[in-house]
Amino acid sequence: MSTAAESDWPSHFPADCPPDDANALDGNVYMLVETDPPTPKDTECAMDRGSHPNKPSCVRAALSCARSRDHLEELQREVPRLRRHVVAVAALGPEHGKIKQTGREDHYSMWMRAKYLHIGHTLFKVHP
Repeated sequence: MSTAAESDWPSHFPADCPPDDANALDGNVYMLVETDPPTPKDTECAMDRGSHPNKPSCVRAALSCARSRDHLEELQREVPRLRRHVVAVAALGPEHGKIKQTGREDHYSMWMRAKYLHIGHTLFKVHP
């Protein structure tokens, strides 16, 4: 397995991003999105949105996601601002980037390679 060149990652990623202990993407990844179909706004990271300033910069550069739909449905019930969002899924592989469990047990951070980040929203499909 070859390692990705530093240039494979978006220029806004901090030097330590993605972290060495992140795993290659492999399988379904779920995200909450605002629209069906998802738009580029749905794949903005916390850094883009100016949110979560107290979190590590590498986590702020990642996309929040889950490995199961159940976790996102639970979040929708718990967080009023997420109730109008919908669950989208994408089948992703190592070529798309890396993933690591961060925060809560079911929360993951996903770092997409530069060539996929700008089209990342097109990889996700809303699943009823």
